[in-house]
Amino acid sequence: MGKILLQDYSPFQTAWLRYGAAWLGVLLIAIVHMARKKQSGPVIRKVLSRPHILWIFLMGIITFFASPYFQYTGLARSTATENAIIVALEPLFAVVLARVFLGERMAWRQLLAFQFAVVGFCFLSNLRPDKVSESLSLFNMGNILMMLALPAEAMYSIISRRLAEEFSPITIFGFALSLGYFFFSMYLFAIRQESFPNLSLLNSKSMLALLWMGPLGTTITYAYWTYALQSAPVAFVSLTLFVQPIQGALVGYFYLGERLNIWQAAGALLILTALTIQSFPYFRKAKT
Repeated sequence: MGKILLQDYSPFQTAWLRYGAAWLGVLLIAIVHMARKKQSGPVIRKVLSRPHILWIFLMGIITFFASPYFQYTGLARSTATENAIIVALEPLFAVVLARVFLGERMAWRQLLAFQFAVVGFCFLSNLRPDKVSESLSLFNMGNILMMLALPAEAMYSIISRRLAEEFSPITIFGFALSLGYFFFSMYLFAIRQESFPNLSLLNSKSMLALLWMGPLGTTITYAYWTYALQSAPVAFVSLTLFVQPIQGALVGYFYLGERLNIWQAAGALLILTALTIQSFPYFRKAKT
């Protein structure tokens, strides 16, 4: 869906449109919620108090400013299929960050999975072992940029976990998105001085893409993700991202006509193997 919007808009305009549509979705939910509860004042005062506002500010800057900056700059230089497969690295980043910030234990399986994923990422980026010198000139910088977005996305899970007992999922997401989107808008229009996106370029296909990326793919999914983190460890919830690389590769193949060469396919297989190694204990526990 991002590739569809990138046909008519710059990477930063595409990111701005996505999160703008998501912000409108949050605003609608917030209006309905406040109309029903009529208790927004105490919640807002609590959010603005220390240290809550510092964590939410950090979440907004990292997840809704730094992440789209790297993600859409990289996506413009790479393919949707490779992006979908690279996302498989996010649970591994989440596990590492959960260990650092939350003290959640990292098992040997997760360390082994991380090594598999790194090698798979190199293959996916055309770093071939049989032609190292040539591969370096072909190394896909777009994939590197998209990978830099993953720890920023993973930080959303870490901070959400810390705030889960204090605020509702929509409150955490809404305030973080608002802060991040504000600073991203300032960067886009005041610093980069890009023009306002020409909305007349939106057709039925791009409108569907924007709806999918914004209210559906960002507002609803982030809110539900935050809800899931209220009762489950970060590592366990992150395993659901295993679905995205498979689905993304299939959609990229059938819908966009994108193809992976043999080394990239091997890299994708290694990344999926890494996720399988990490997921196996949870699958075995679920069966019992």
